[in-house]
Amino acid sequence: MSALGDSGVAINLRDDSDDEILELLVKNNVKIIVHLASPIPSINQDDIGRDGIELTDRMIKIANSIGNVYFILLSSIRVHPNGFEIFDKNTPLRPIDGYGRGKVAVENILRESNHRVMGLRVSSVMGIGLDGIPRGVVGTFVNQVLNDGELKVMGDGSAKKDLIHVGDLIELLMKIIEYEIPDEDMFFPVGGGKSCTVLEIANFISKETGCEISFIEPAIFELSNSIDISDICELVGWKPMWSIENMILESLELIGGT
Repeated sequence: MSALGDSGVAINLRDDSDDEILELLVKNNVKIIVHLASPIPSINQDDIGRDGIELTDRMIKIANSIGNVYFILLSSIRVHPNGFEIFDKNTPLRPIDGYGRGKVAVENILRESNHRVMGLRVSSVMGIGLDGIPRGVVGTFVNQVLNDGELKVMGDGSAKKDLIHVGDLIELLMKIIEYEIPDEDMFFPVGGGKSCTVLEIANFISKETGCEISFIEPAIFELSNSIDISDICELVGWKPMWSIENMILESLELIGGT
């Protein structure tokens, strides 16, 4: 929100009523909505998907009251299956978990609405949260350094992750907002442009901190991928700037680990 300055307003679908949100949209003449539809974490895979669907249904209903709106949807790379070395805009939708299924459902709800949608199938987002806590797989490892003094790698660590820094993602959103509204719905995979394995991340942090690495049970739903971001880069003139190394160092510096 801070990147938008006075031109952006926050919509709280969880706490505000439909009438309150509609009043906010009308008052600020909102024509573009960046829709997160972030589900509440749950051990029940079906609950994760259902939460995002309900939020999107509500948002569409409210948006219908003010006419056509341009939605920029933060979807997820988890709409795709394993088995593809590189994900691109033509990779089929076949999610492996409830979170991915929920995102596919959200995409379909927006496709079937009267509103234009630009969907960003975002990979693993890194960076420091507003609460000062490092996020993503890097944040998990950094918190292990701080709390356990040991790095715990799920499985053999061979799963590939394409990491994108939240700052680069915000820059992309700003580029899309400034870009002309497309004539048709569009969906793109979005990442940092370079992938690495989970073990490579752990090894880098181990080298910087001196923490040992141990291996634990593999994740139940582990998506391994590299991402072709050339289409979205070409469309809006965007290029991610954060390297994987600098993402890790940012989080380590927060805890005095370097």
